[in-house]
Amino acid sequence: MSDQHPCDKPLFDKKLSDKHLHVDFCMIGGGISGLWLLNRLRAKGYRVLLLEQHHIGGTQTLAAQGIIHSGIKYSLKGSGISPATKAISAMPARWHRMFQGIPDTDDPDFSQYPHLILSSAYYLWIRNCLPGVSGFFAERKLHSRLHLLHPQRNIRQVIGAQTPQVPKLFTNKPIIPRWRGRLYELDREMVLDIPALIRILAKPCISNIFHTKNSTLSLHRKKQRPQDAYVLSVRNTSGSCCHISAQKFILTAGSGTESLLKQAGIDSIRMQRRPLHMLMVKHPDLTHAAFMHVVGWSDKPMLTITSHHLPPDHYIWYLGGNLAEQGVNWTQSALIKRGKKLLSSYFHMNWDAAVWDSLRVTRAEPAQNQEAKQPALRPDRAYHQSVANLMVCWPTKLTLVPTLADQILAGLPATAPSVTDLIQFEQGLASALNLPHPEFGSAPWQKAVWRSCP
Repeated sequence: MSDQHPCDKPLFDKKLSDKHLHVDFCMIGGGISGLWLLNRLRAKGYRVLLLEQHHIGGTQTLAAQGIIHSGIKYSLKGSGISPATKAISAMPARWHRMFQGIPDTDDPDFSQYPHLILSSAYYLWIRNCLPGVSGFFAERKLHSRLHLLHPQRNIRQVIGAQTPQVPKLFTNKPIIPRWRGRLYELDREMVLDIPALIRILAKPCISNIFHTKNSTLSLHRKKQRPQDAYVLSVRNTSGSCCHISAQKFILTAGSGTESLLKQAGIDSIRMQRRPLHMLMVKHPDLTHAAFMHVVGWSDKPMLTITSHHLPPDHYIWYLGGNLAEQGVNWTQSALIKRGKKLLSSYFHMNWDAAVWDSLRVTRAEPAQNQEAKQPALRPDRAYHQSVANLMVCWPTKLTLVPTLADQILAGLPATAPSVTDLIQFEQGLASALNLPHPEFGSAPWQKAVWRSCP
């Protein structure tokens, strides 16, 4: 990429019936990856544009539990620290610096938004020490990232100090009448309010975000252009068309990236899907928040629980983990029955008074090499790959979104267009595209259809 700013051309050519828009970067997909890149590129002075087919926040992002984790759950077998754990072990500390007002490089400063943190800690409750997880306790390299809690004495064990930091849920005798197992606080892991985070990322850039639900997008190559560069044509319902050229088109569309790759004729980059069937439960007595992995009879969390406020005065528990992975083959009724049984075995409550809903989620990721007919393997790192001026990227995990942005921005030239130039660019986007701005998406529990256990 040259040091010369590519947008010396007019924003669009008014002499042509079709408009031609020239930008530095065009993101397709308004989940957290696209919004994060939009903020960082715009802050550097690039002319940027983001197109979203549905709503701001996408689909996969809004369905996330919001855990900024360090990968300890990937090392429960205790056979050494896994590659996935190594890849994300430093990420919680990086996110914490954003909330402390000392962000790394060009990360956002979230120090004015402490309400984004639903819980400043995440917990690991191991009920049984079976052979599959016994090695976990012997893995000394993990111990520095764990703080053993003692719910029966309501203390947190730290070298040289003991402070009462056990969450109320774990000391509530009616809910957990008899304590069993081991409880750990995971170092620096926290849980974020993802819908609120999306709004904070999007609002400063809303003039750069456009809704393409009722438009036809065509991603194609122009061979007369340098390196057979791709061009994106956007035709709206009125019949008008805008042809967008960019230094880079960045696909951040999650599962929607697959159809865009097919349209672009790219078969060297493949996508895989790892589905989940998440469960939500609302109960009149759920007054205590729960943020934990529950490990039972395997080296994978049986339940991964987060809690979310549902106005006016309710909380819901959002359940992932092995329950959600196994639940992809179950009906909603079967998933609810299984979830009720699991919760009843850990938490002493009248679960007959609860109401439930479920959500099917597709995690879209770069395909991993594996044997045929085997379950898709989990990627360990953020991914990006370029073909001509088209870049495909998947963060693979929420916590790795800042790292993905680092990788994409590495080596880009610093541009310094005038403030007036950028203002004129953003003011001209709406007339060039003739598209509306998308609405913000909702969290799954905000649009749930609650039902009793069958």
